[in-house]
Amino acid sequence: MKVLAVSDRVQEHIYSDAVRNLYSDVGIVFSCGDLPFYYLEYIVTMLPVPLLYVRGNHDDRPQHTSTGRVVTRPQGCIDVDGWITCRAGLLVGGIEGS
Repeated sequence: MKVLAVSDRVQEHIYSDAVRNLYSDVGIVFSCGDLPFYYLEYIVTMLPVPLLYVRGNHDDRPQHTSTGRVVTRPQGCIDVDGWITCRAGLLVGGIEGS
């Protein structure tokens, strides 16, 4: 299985319509922290696979949208901080801020 792992910086080729063509064969996405929620929500919307995440050591809580709405987690994504889960046939555990 192919894994897409993202962290620290928004990548233009992922945050575009090209993401579907470039990563159509990905089976799961891991976000390792320090990314804005809108970016993770975009990825999980464009790729029909689970997106598991932990917050990084530089993540701000909460985050604000362009309309002023306050969000505390990315919608459609799975927070794995402090627990273990089985997704896409993988046993995954997370520790944020490490």
